[in-house]
Formats: sequence, structure tokens, C-alpha cells
Amino acid sequence: MINLREGGFRLVDLGDIRELKRDGIIPGSLHVPRGMLEFWIDPESPYYRRDFDAMTK
Repeated sequence: MINLREGGFRLVDLGDIRELKRDGIIPGSLHVPRGMLEFWIDPESPYYRRDFDAMTK
């Protein structure tokens, strides 16, 4: 079993914004709208998010 608290992992919450408002965020996770995931993780995309810099190293 993987222990996320040991480090080296980042949980990405793909929940819809309505779910986020209704249920709250997953503690320690990074919320990414499902429709933006491919754009936010691609360093060549104009929508790239620096939140993913540490994940690519």
C-alpha cells in the first residue's frame, strides 16, 4: 500500500467545481479542472501551471 504522507506524491483532485464547493477540497491535493489537465501539465502549453514543476523533476 502506498502511503501518500511519505512524500514523493501529489494527489490531483479532478472534481468538478460544484463538487469542490459542495464537498470541499482533498487536504494536500491540487485541484485541477478535468478539462484543463492536459493543458496545465504540458510545459509547452500557454496554460502550463508552475504547480507541476516539482512533479517533472
